[in-house]
Amino acid sequence: LAREMTQKTGQKCTAIRRVMVPKDKVDAFREALGERLDDIKVGNPAEKAARMGPIATQRQLEDTKAGLSKLMEDAELVHGSTERPDLVGDVPEGKGFFVNKILLQAKNSHEADNVHSLEVFAPVMTILPYEGDAEEAVALVRKGAGTLVSSVYSDDRKFVDKAFTGIAPYTGRLNLGS
Repeated sequence: LAREMTQKTGQKCTAIRRVMVPKDKVDAFREALGERLDDIKVGNPAEKAARMGPIATQRQLEDTKAGLSKLMEDAELVHGSTERPDLVGDVPEGKGFFVNKILLQAKNSHEADNVHSLEVFAPVMTILPYEGDAEEAVALVRKGAGTLVSSVYSDDRKFVDKAFTGIAPYTGRLNLGS
């Protein structure tokens, strides 16, 4: 997830924007993902240590800030910062449209309309906690009114069957991880 979130600085159509996590696993998930995100250094892409560069344009930076403001009506910042990150490598002052890796968590997964309808084209992901059953996960995916890619990670065959058949009409490609 950390690589998917930060690859191309989150500027790809298939970047993960929403991740449904069972409520009883949210804290451990958030901690593990946060550690991985912390390992990804932001800066001059010519530097080997920099694993994430700037977003493309000033307009994109403005759109990211506006989008974050909307998302944060329904979610809270749980990892990262809305401030310009500390950078690795030589970056002249005022150059580059750098953003931090931002992890949000929905205040109420079912009522987070902005989270379900708005895509911030940057390294921004929102955790949507749910009770853990497939029907609820599918209902949350449906709130997004369609997606290019959905992934399900589980060893529970019944969960996978219900999730896949429920999500299929709303997604272009399904991935299964076990």
